Amino acid sequence: MHCILFVISAVDNSGPANAFYGLLKGIKDNDHNIRLHLLTLSGEQKNTNIDAFLELGVTVKTLNFKFNLIFKFFRELSSYLSSQNFSTVASTCIKADLILVLCNAFIRRLPSYSFIQNVPHEDLGYQYSGPFGYFLGWLHYRLLRRFG
Repeated sequence: MHCILFVISAVDNSGPANAFYGLLKGIKDNDHNIRLHLLTLSGEQKNTNIDAFLELGVTVKTLNFKFNLIFKFFRELSSYLSSQNFSTVASTCIKADLILVLCNAFIRRLPSYSFIQNVPHEDLGYQYSGPFGYFLGWLHYRLLRRFG
């Protein structure tokens, strides 16, 4: 049985979460010999779609990622990864991609994929106006080069 972990920033009512829901629903409808796990990187508080994922039979784990608690976060992430036998890990968004790249470098190397749904320098350039947004777009491209 394959066990796949999907990493996403949050499962709010947004494009990346809705796209992941459609992807996971398609996988569940077509392959019953697979276990799906979803790891969210922010505390789910409002406007969340966790119940929809749970109805699909997806195991949802939430780790609240904060830069000031980064060592605690990676200790929890390491413990979670060693408690499961994931055959593949997939992520979407710059935050999840960064965590996955760091995880592969320092915790445990896993077959990894990124689902990019935008043009990073444009999307992040609009989201964070000015040079900082374009820097984040450049950084996201650099992170994507780390995936197989």
